[in-house]
Amino acid sequence: MDDFSFKDANNLRSLLLREESLVEKKRRWLASLGSELDVFHRPKKPKFLQDVYLAESDVRADEVSTEGVRLHVEKSFGLLYNGYNHHVVQDGLELFKLKTQKDGSLCPESLEILHCTIEKLSNGALDSVAKLVTHGGTSCRKARPTLQKIVKDHLPKYLAKLDSENSKISLSEILTNPCSYRSSSINIATPVSPMLLSSMKQALSKLDGNSEQAVVAMNRKLREKECFPKFLIVDNVSTDRGCRARRRSVIVDRVWNRCRSMISQLYEGKNLPNRVAKALAVMNLDRKLTLRSMDISQTEFFPFPRRTVLLQNNILNALWSLPELHRDNLKLLRPILNQSSKVQLVSFRAALRRYLTECLFECDDGNLPVEAQRAISFIDRMSPKHQQVILTEERKEVEVEAVLDLSSCLRSLARGATEECLSDDEVRLEVGGCSKDNDFVLTDSNYFNIRSQQLMDEVYSNFMINTAGAGHYDGSEAACSTKDPKSIKDDPKMAGCADDHLSAACDDTAIVADKLIGKILNNMLVEDKGVDELTRNYLARGSISQNPQVVEAKNQKDIVLYAIQSVLPNLPESSLDKVRRIIDGADK
Repeated sequence: MDDFSFKDANNLRSLLLREESLVEKKRRWLASLGSELDVFHRPKKPKFLQDVYLAESDVRADEVSTEGVRLHVEKSFGLLYNGYNHHVVQDGLELFKLKTQKDGSLCPESLEILHCTIEKLSNGALDSVAKLVTHGGTSCRKARPTLQKIVKDHLPKYLAKLDSENSKISLSEILTNPCSYRSSSINIATPVSPMLLSSMKQALSKLDGNSEQAVVAMNRKLREKECFPKFLIVDNVSTDRGCRARRRSVIVDRVWNRCRSMISQLYEGKNLPNRVAKALAVMNLDRKLTLRSMDISQTEFFPFPRRTVLLQNNILNALWSLPELHRDNLKLLRPILNQSSKVQLVSFRAALRRYLTECLFECDDGNLPVEAQRAISFIDRMSPKHQQVILTEERKEVEVEAVLDLSSCLRSLARGATEECLSDDEVRLEVGGCSKDNDFVLTDSNYFNIRSQQLMDEVYSNFMINTAGAGHYDGSEAACSTKDPKSIKDDPKMAGCADDHLSAACDDTAIVADKLIGKILNNMLVEDKGVDELTRNYLARGSISQNPQVVEAKNQKDIVLYAIQSVLPNLPESSLDKVRRIIDGADK
């Protein structure tokens, strides 16, 4: 649905009208034969097709800074990968092995591979590669089509003239990083390294602490045996704890021996087999389920696609909500899973938990049985924790649009203020270095790895645009300089450059506002024990502290001030005093 455009909607409406026209002709023909059927009336044009508008995310989809907003929202939904220490993109490695012709240029097949890989790169990665291949001389107009052209024109020559190991390492770090790609159709491998082997041994040392269901699933993964989850009410025939313990011990030993045998055959430079990676990923998922913690990385051993991670988070949320589900709502779940009312609710709840846990371990490709999807959706709706987060792609897009809409409003205000000042000749663009005591340094260092601290300085300096020294990729002089603002306004290139910087500054400001709102809401719910882990992670925008500070806030003023200090830790006391006066004035 992400690619469903206004044009697609109009075409779909045309098809429907054509079908309705055929139905109308058939009815008229039947009426002519003496039938008393009513003539069918054509439906009116839907109102949403009359109100033509473009979403902010569509308008600015090609901008580098907009991608930072999307990453910010995905982080709050638990979709921003933190476990990519061991994984590399094979497509990126292939670019260093492309075949060349006698004259040193790339052959047509190699060019096709290069262009295909470039198309899959994210906007931020394209910007970083463009800076490398042009030695920092990229145009300050950072739009995707422009960056793609720069990279396609200069990357072949850059690859052919890689004269230093440092240059190769810098480019390789971008091209092999899974976070550098916006497409999911990439080949990701996990090379064996000493760090990976250490992580695997550390994980296996805790194998005995996993549930029996998890260990059985690991055994299936190691044997590459597929299992389609089925809902079954199994009578607990064996109640002997000793028998169950012995059976579990046998399975644990079996899994341990298989893993140890496979690990002993690994060596540095070889890729980790998928069956081992998936088995170890089951361990992480089981620990996440048992400890009810979102901080445990589930992508450290196997890089699940984002769609699968979203689905796993939804299953976890349903499993955490299941114990609190009311009996009356539990009864309504039975027909969804084709179970009769004769089944006892205690057995049904236990069977449902086993079924959903099985789905959690087996949804590697992001697919689930239809009845499982219905059950998860029902539990989300009926959970007594009304404030919990329901993670969906639609919800994520709404969040992205909300942040971008705020950025758009800020940009309009800034432009209006700038034009008003320009008319009075009161504003001049200034060039300033990055302040060491930046008031707006976020808690996350090198935010999104897209923009540096300089842009946050621009936010604090009322959108003053520092554009000196930015040159074109073709080696011309700097496009943006400290000329009179009126001359910049008349120059399309410099105006576009200034607009990019203004958009980036407004995006950063909107992100700060979004983080503040999340912190404030999270602090208001700090004493509510019914708030689940998924909701706290969402409100904290994916940055839950291992040792969270207890908020001793007696009123809303304290809550707001604490949130500001958390998001902007370097904010000086004088600015905080201004905030206090604003809040006091609002209270009066």
